[in-house]
Amino acid sequence: MKIFAVIISLIALVSPLFAQSGIVSHYPLEEYVEPRVGELPDSAAWSVLPQGLNLTWASRDIHYKLHQVPQVTIKKDTVVYGWRGERLNVTALIYSKSPQGVLSLRMSPLSKDGIETDISAASSRFVNYVITDDYNMCGYHPKDLPAWLSPDIIDLDLPKEIKAMETRPVWCSVEIPREIEPGEYSTRLEVLNLRGDVMDSLLLKINVLDMLLPEPSKQRFHLDLWQQPYAVSRYHGVQRWSQGHLNALRPYLEALAKAGQKSITTIMFYEPWGEQTHEKDKFDPMIETYRNEDGTWDYDYTNFDKYVELCHQCGITG
Repeated sequence: MKIFAVIISLIALVSPLFAQSGIVSHYPLEEYVEPRVGELPDSAAWSVLPQGLNLTWASRDIHYKLHQVPQVTIKKDTVVYGWRGERLNVTALIYSKSPQGVLSLRMSPLSKDGIETDISAASSRFVNYVITDDYNMCGYHPKDLPAWLSPDIIDLDLPKEIKAMETRPVWCSVEIPREIEPGEYSTRLEVLNLRGDVMDSLLLKINVLDMLLPEPSKQRFHLDLWQQPYAVSRYHGVQRWSQGHLNALRPYLEALAKAGQKSITTIMFYEPWGEQTHEKDKFDPMIETYRNEDGTWDYDYTNFDKYVELCHQCGITG
């Protein structure tokens, strides 16, 4: 067995995206199906809005409810500040009292001094809603708590139907290149219909400071999100610790490394949390233990080594 500097976390849960409305018959999902629980739209409150699409920058610190008119003032431009090598995130909102059809998103290349560059550093995705409630403890989850919808899942880069009397958050990210010159830049969030026409847009100004952020692996910030590799094998329909499983894990681990993940979750025991996690994601130990007839013990570190080596390849090195 190779020896690694590993922080051994007994159990964790960073699962891939899955629909929460009923039982899903197959994975991976081609399209997320949002659940519908909780309050219905107040048609009187929505009726006072102007006709057409409403698009605005909004706060990242508010969970906007799906069926409520957001309490915002329309803001068509905003400014953010960041170091070279930093990732900036901004929230926008799309909402309307009438159906707007299927829309898609696009971020323009960065512009400087009014001239568009060839730097494509911005991306945008719709945010999907999930079921939640007031339970915030460990242990078994009561089934009689009132449930509602909360914006949580950053979707794939896919179009989205904007229905009447619904609020749809948009998550925008800007990856400031490490080699970019400091100064003022801008990009536009554009909302397009199925014909490719721009229905509306927002201006995002980016003030790049003359500072360089260390690469995630060299940052002093310690991120330790616990991982559940078995949920990935279930979701993608591959055998545990097969090459297909390792291939499916790679993008999740690379995203963790990019966020600054420093720790590797390795599972030493069978079901250390009992049955509190998804019933199909049984936690198996990564180290197989065998007791011989003569009372001695043997240990197989094959799966442990596979996972730790993959994490290292993806940039999670402690």
